Amino acid sequence: MMSQDKLEHLQSVILSITLALTGSVSTLDNIEQIGRITLIGISITSGIFLIIVNWAKVKNQIREWVK
Repeated sequence: MMSQDKLEHLQSVILSITLALTGSVSTLDNIEQIGRITLIGISITSGIFLIIVNWAKVKNQIREWVK
């Protein structure tokens, strides 16, 4: 049988490995969330620019029709 000290050491090692893996997974999740937020921001910005460009074209077309 294992002595109490060896068993406690083994538990400590397993706990340390588990916490390290959990921490790295949490960090990767945070990086992924930041990436998603960045992509959403880029998508919204490009959508706004497309609306602005197309709005200018629509206004110019309406002006031509009115003349």
